Amino acid sequence: MLYSPILSFLRFFPFFFWILLCGFSQFVNHFLLRNNFFFFYKIFFKGLVKIFGIKVKVSGEIDEKEILYVSNHVSYLDIFILGSITKGLFVAK
Repeated sequence: MLYSPILSFLRFFPFFFWILLCGFSQFVNHFLLRNNFFFFYKIFFKGLVKIFGIKVKVSGEIDEKEILYVSNHVSYLDIFILGSITKGLFVAK
């Protein structure tokens, strides 16, 4: 079954607690430690991908140098997927 209302409802609780935990961690990192900027974003997005049950398959290599990715979004989950595999920030138009 592709869509289950019960499963969607049950995914809300881990999502809510993950947001609270990562929000607190980011707050501590930003104001007290001031390092590992992309580390927390990557962990945050990886957790969201895991909670939503998304399987990510990467084809090819991802460059670690400064690069601009332009994406035509298929859904709101694209940002979670891209954020879990790249070091990047996202800008909305």
